[in-house]
Amino acid sequence: MTTATDGTTALKAGKYISDNVYTEIEVDQEGKSRINLNLDLRDGLTAKGRLGADGETGIGIYLQRDY
Repeated sequence: MTTATDGTTALKAGKYISDNVYTEIEVDQEGKSRINLNLDLRDGLTAKGRLGADGETGIGIYLQRDY
């Protein structure tokens, strides 16, 4: 369960479906659902996409480094 800064809550459950693909389902307190998909391209580089039941979509490339 997660809580946003505005106090709303959501339930998330996820699983790796292959070595580099992670999928997650999220349902908020209003019953709206969203599917998130993460694809690890290489160490520190991930492509992320999302699709909401209301048609909201998003995609991005994320670079992460440890210092």
